[in-house]
Amino acid sequence: MQSSIQRMVSDGTLQFIDLAIEYIDKVNVKVSVDDVPIGAPGSGTPYTYEWITDTRIKITPVVPLAGIVVLRRVTPTLKMYHVYDDGATFSIC
Repeated sequence: MQSSIQRMVSDGTLQFIDLAIEYIDKVNVKVSVDDVPIGAPGSGTPYTYEWITDTRIKITPVVPLAGIVVLRRVTPTLKMYHVYDDGATFSIC
């Protein structure tokens, strides 16, 4: 699997996160707080998150001071994506 990671340490007010990683499908972006995935069954995490825009996520409640939020893009290799609209080129070998 291909992945990209964005990591933030809370200053005690962290709630909105602007994504710095690229993705094609929102389901491939995983969010965790202090190494506990948000939304994982049985995780017991008190956090939820929602997409505000295509590049902004809101975490509820506010992440406390020194809490670590990780956004991870995980793209399954069994379902490869390619964006042709951006002018991707092919090389003849």
